[in-house]
Amino acid sequence: MTIAPGNARRGAFHRYRAMRDFVKSADDTLPGKFEITYAVFDPRTGTGAVFTDIHPTPAGPRYATRKDFVYGEDVTIADWTISTEGLPLYG
Repeated sequence: MTIAPGNARRGAFHRYRAMRDFVKSADDTLPGKFEITYAVFDPRTGTGAVFTDIHPTPAGPRYATRKDFVYGEDVTIADWTISTEGLPLYG
């Protein structure tokens, strides 16, 4: 996964820039600890991944942990465990 660089075009939509800015804010100014979990579901392959544990790097924040899953398994996302049984596939 790539985080938008600091010189990303102003006014351009970039989801990673928003995440980078939020992580900086959470680390620097907001009280408490924030845990951001990112889940990706791929209905083309029936697989997915859950990303957790954001940590700073010289190139910007990165997820430290990736847990892959296949449809049919129970998946833990933050405080929730969900079943992926019966999720639709694109064929």
